[in-house]
Amino acid sequence: MAILRAKSAVLDAALKILIYGNSGSGKTFLAATAQRPCFILTELQAIPSISASNPEALIYPCSTATDLREAIRQAREGKIEGESFDTLVIDSLTEAQRILKDEISSKSRKPDFSLQDWGRLAENMRGLIRAIRDLPCTVICTALMEDQAEEQSGVRHIFPLFYGKKTKSEIAQWFTIIGCLYRRDVKDTDGKGIAQRNLMFDGADHILCKSAFPLEGVIKDPNLSEIISSIRNHRKQ
Repeated sequence: MAILRAKSAVLDAALKILIYGNSGSGKTFLAATAQRPCFILTELQAIPSISASNPEALIYPCSTATDLREAIRQAREGKIEGESFDTLVIDSLTEAQRILKDEISSKSRKPDFSLQDWGRLAENMRGLIRAIRDLPCTVICTALMEDQAEEQSGVRHIFPLFYGKKTKSEIAQWFTIIGCLYRRDVKDTDGKGIAQRNLMFDGADHILCKSAFPLEGVIKDPNLSEIISSIRNHRKQ
């Protein structure tokens, strides 16, 4: 393999983005604002949000681990079920891990998850995320949010919701960008209360974020097509 200069290699590097937040924060709606998205959808109740945000978005429903692996296999070729796309969306990665867990449970036929099962889940999840990382296209994954408070200080640590310490500790290394999405009640110019979406890419130490130039701080009412374009334009400079 030939040696590369960073300024050239970065132009071809596909973005891998993780957006996490509470249920109802608008993760799916936001993901649909990406350029020509195709959703690997694990939760069918999200279809109305996709349609409201982008009626032309493609949807590939996945209910089993076999479905997930097949969708990602096809995505390597740039098409799913013969349909091309610019952005692959995994909605959601939290539910995808639960699907992998269900697969292990069905094969083991045991009432409880053993230590060996938890280890197998960690490896299967790592394999799934590596496959996502290696895709040649822009990928956006969504996940639910979890928070834990330190007993002594009371500080709330906020991060994506996944089973297992290994996945939680490793998740940041697999993504180019990680944003925490939340809603805030604000007033419009007429004084009426509205819900404003905020996407945090750079925050306090206790909130898991990962930024990339030129992103910084919090973006109000975010649009992923605009965010991705700003990153790519900056890389060309």
